[in-house]
Amino acid sequence: MGAEIKRTPSVLGEGTSSEIREKRLSPRLLTGAFNPRSHTRNPFQKRAMVEKRLAACVNLVPQITSIYEWKGEIEEDSEVLMMIKTQSSLVPALTDFVRSVHPYEVAEVIALPVEQGNPPYLQWVRQVTESAPDSSTAPL
Repeated sequence: MGAEIKRTPSVLGEGTSSEIREKRLSPRLLTGAFNPRSHTRNPFQKRAMVEKRLAACVNLVPQITSIYEWKGEIEEDSEVLMMIKTQSSLVPALTDFVRSVHPYEVAEVIALPVEQGNPPYLQWVRQVTESAPDSSTAPL
C-alpha cells in the first residue's frame, strides 16, 4: 500500500496540501453594500482595493434596495452593491480593509466560492492579486 496522504485542517476545511493550496488560490467573489448617503459623509475608498492589489476588479451596482432588521426595527435603505473579485487567501485582508473604511457599524462582507468561470479571466484574477501583501501581515 502507498503512503497515506496527510489531511491538514485549515480555515478552508480539511484536505490534502494541494487541495488546500488550490482552495486558497481559487478566486472568490465578495459582496457587500453601503448606503450612498453615508458614503457622501464618509467617502468610501472604492479604488483602494484594486490599487492595493487586494482585488482584481470591483463592480458597483447602484440603487439596490435593502430591507433588514437593525436594532429591533425593520429598515429599508437605498444602497450600492459591491462585487469584488479576489483570491481566497486575500479575503481576511479585504474584510479588514472594508471594515476600516465602511460607513456602517456592521459592514456586509460575504465571500462566495467561484465554482467555474472563463479560465483566462480566473487566471487574470490570480495574476493581478498575487503580488498583494500577505493578509496576515499587511497593514491596511
